[in-house]
Amino acid sequence: MLSQSKGRKRRALVVDPSSTVRASIWMILKEEFEVLTTSNFQEAIEVAGREEVEIVLAGVDLPPVFYSSFFHDLRKTQPRLPFLLLLGERAAWGKKLDLPGSDWLDKPFPVQTLREKIQALLLEKDWGEKSRPSRISLSAEEKIKSWLYSSRMQPEVREKVFKVSFSSLPVFIQGEEGTGKSEVAKAIHFLGPFKDTPFIRFFCRELTLEKFMRKLSFWLQNSGRGENVSLTLFLEEVENLEWDVQSTLLDLWKDQRIGWPGLEEIGIEAKIITTSTTSLAQAVSAGKLRGELYQTLEMLPINLQPLRDRKEDIPCLATEILQEHRQEQISRKKFSTEALQVLQQYHWPGNLRELESLTLRSAALKEGELLLPEDLLFCFGKGELWTAPRKEKGKDRDFFSAEMTAEEKGSLFDATLSTLAHEIKNPLVAISTFAALLPEKYDDPEFREQFSRLVNLDVKRINELLENLLEFAQFSPPRLQENRLIPILKDVLKQKEKTLSQRGTRLSFDLKENLPAILFDGVQLEFVLRNILENVLATIEKDKDLRLSMDLVEEGAGQNNFVELVIWYDGQDGIIRNIQKAFGPETGLNFENLSLALALARKVMVRNRGDMLVSQEEGAGTTIRLRFLVAG
Repeated sequence: MLSQSKGRKRRALVVDPSSTVRASIWMILKEEFEVLTTSNFQEAIEVAGREEVEIVLAGVDLPPVFYSSFFHDLRKTQPRLPFLLLLGERAAWGKKLDLPGSDWLDKPFPVQTLREKIQALLLEKDWGEKSRPSRISLSAEEKIKSWLYSSRMQPEVREKVFKVSFSSLPVFIQGEEGTGKSEVAKAIHFLGPFKDTPFIRFFCRELTLEKFMRKLSFWLQNSGRGENVSLTLFLEEVENLEWDVQSTLLDLWKDQRIGWPGLEEIGIEAKIITTSTTSLAQAVSAGKLRGELYQTLEMLPINLQPLRDRKEDIPCLATEILQEHRQEQISRKKFSTEALQVLQQYHWPGNLRELESLTLRSAALKEGELLLPEDLLFCFGKGELWTAPRKEKGKDRDFFSAEMTAEEKGSLFDATLSTLAHEIKNPLVAISTFAALLPEKYDDPEFREQFSRLVNLDVKRINELLENLLEFAQFSPPRLQENRLIPILKDVLKQKEKTLSQRGTRLSFDLKENLPAILFDGVQLEFVLRNILENVLATIEKDKDLRLSMDLVEEGAGQNNFVELVIWYDGQDGIIRNIQKAFGPETGLNFENLSLALALARKVMVRNRGDMLVSQEEGAGTTIRLRFLVAG
């Protein structure tokens, strides 16, 4: 459902599966913004494509990788569109999800903090749009500033760059080859007070004192600035400096002069920026670097992560590289979801530089616009290109690893736990919003009517969630015994009969009475059916269909037989749908446990030697399949 406030105001788009969260934010912002709200990613992208949206508030309740394609699609409408991420669980996810022009809040959030973060993001956006250069005829300074605000620069590094650029102290940048050390150094130079002075670059391997002084003398004697000169010295692989050059560099820092013929009287104010692929402390231990120089150069350290440690950023980076290219036949191309997965599985020894080369090479040699895994051209040797193998139908094998590791499986389990925490926190948003706004909105009848209803419903919802959790926690190991499925199912439906009627749900059955008994704990069976039906009632659309069917599934000679209960309803969980859209229906991963009701039901099913699967098709409703082991 899309709602919109009236008036000519800046537009904010709120996308969150929780109607409670959407209503709360609308109430908080409606006086200052024209608020558009939507419950799912696909509709949010459509809204942003046809409306001029200036900021997006996005509910985040899964690990960062699930949101990459969503953020990329939204950024196509506006390259600098700011995001405020509303996190359902731990705030540490904010750092993993962070991208240029974004910030995060953990639910439930203080009203004033929400307002302040929105204003800060919009101020940054406005400033960036005024200062961000066009793509035509960019100067060196403008190119570096453009690079600074791209996804290549990690948010925490960008923050450090801003801080150290205004200091005259030496800066040391450590990172592997291809991580962007020279770009960071240039950004520090162009952002700070030294931006109008020479930027003198030295490669320290085989750099003799004579070569160093010859190049430096040229700039000093031709600066035309009299007896005092300011400049930036950029030294790459500084651990390879000869001892004489190290002594000269120390003298320059301490005395702001160099004892070299013809230069003795020139005062030199130097911003010193150095880089290395290794630790300078190791160079000191190996006898390659003077300890005093090490202490001087590492006053302001910056560390750049290798690309293999930024896998969640790779889809955004690869897409951005394509979109920034001047040639339209390259910039209009895009990666398939499977191709992005391959890029995330690769180990990237060449880091950002290798990713850029692969992206542009693959796009230039691809005839169509959609890049598939087999179109990715990796370069593993001189003149040797390698393409990722075609994915076999029905299989989801990693291209660069044999199977999912225990750590990866654990991260998926963490994703489920985070979603459950998010579901519990959503009602708290409305309650905290009501409490915060009540003093200033007491005389607003719309506020009182809407939020008194929301708060009452959410208090009831929290109580139901806690009761279900407590009931689940108290379960003993299941006592497997013969049970008839149909009578218990009808009892549960009777408990929810009033709610089904209020929603106008059209209920239909195809239940076979002569099916065999199942092997299941009777109390836990009722718990499973009740939780699933609660999930249905929370997501089914008003005046829509709910169908239940039952049949016997025979696995064959010597195999177990099952009674299968199929529940289909005309409604969709936005989170499930967007995951399937992003990763494809054959990912081989189980993402169905995305609500508290379904998560607990599935756990109980597995404990009782059964199984449960959830699937959705765009616009075609949700199917829940329960398989119960036949008794005997």
